[in-house]
Amino acid sequence: MQKIWAKILAGEVSRPGNISFRTLEVISNISSREAEQFQVACSLASSNRLIWKIGRDNSLDDFGLNYGDILLLRDAGLIHDNDNLQKIFKVIPQIGISVLHIGNSLYQIKNLKNTELKEFRFNQIAFTTAGKELCKFINANLNIEYTAALIKNKQNEGYEIMEIRNQTTDNTHS
Repeated sequence: MQKIWAKILAGEVSRPGNISFRTLEVISNISSREAEQFQVACSLASSNRLIWKIGRDNSLDDFGLNYGDILLLRDAGLIHDNDNLQKIFKVIPQIGISVLHIGNSLYQIKNLKNTELKEFRFNQIAFTTAGKELCKFINANLNIEYTAALIKNKQNEGYEIMEIRNQTTDNTHS
């Protein structure tokens, strides 16, 4: 926690206003247990600071984040206080796909069971502004098992998911 504080304060000295006052207030009150569980939450978060729920209610238990931990992080002001948040993805009508972040990657997603859908709705846990700002400072390794389980769950629900790879060509000549 002290290392994170040091990074934040160094950033504030070099670029004042980079961190909101609310975030500074949240971090000044965070306990070591809250900090530990927040690191787990950050390891599950997509680059847009959302944690996708997997099917069943306590789906994150297997990845180190149980419902009690979620309540703890809510009380700390790091994640939003709502169990029914959904992210809505508009479908591109001509091709029936949408795009979403899973982990640090971008994925193309298509519902194979219902090709007439105009949008996809996925349950999520969202970070607060303070949570988003702090998660940037935490170098949590992405939980690969969680990512694989999330993709498998969506495939079982009838979605086709394909990673969109950034393809660059090497135009140098020897």
